[in-house]
Amino acid sequence: MSPVEDVRKAIQDFLAPELRTISARLDAIDQRFDSFTREMNARFEGVDTKFVSLDVKIDSVHRELNAKIDGMHNELVAKINGVDAKVDGVNRELSTKIDAISQQLDLERRLAKLEAQKATTTQ
Repeated sequence: MSPVEDVRKAIQDFLAPELRTISARLDAIDQRFDSFTREMNARFEGVDTKFVSLDVKIDSVHRELNAKIDGMHNELVAKINGVDAKVDGVNRELSTKIDAISQQLDLERRLAKLEAQKATTTQ
């Protein structure tokens, strides 16, 4: 054998098994990585499903709260309208009484004025 063939044979004898070992290790790592990727994808899909479920629940609670708020708003508006009506009624009643008192005071002033005039004319 020539020195080149001897070197080639030595390299093949030494490197070939090492390369096969490295290749086998890389295949094992690749399989583990694929397995890990599948596992992570499955977990992420589970998390995504949970997020979708939470979104549905949040939307449901949001609709319920809006409905309750709308109901309370309508109730409050109805009560305020009732109070407004009562205040308007009391205001009309007070205005009527104030007008009656004002007319009575005007009559009393006129009467006092007439009595004063009569007292001065009879003297």
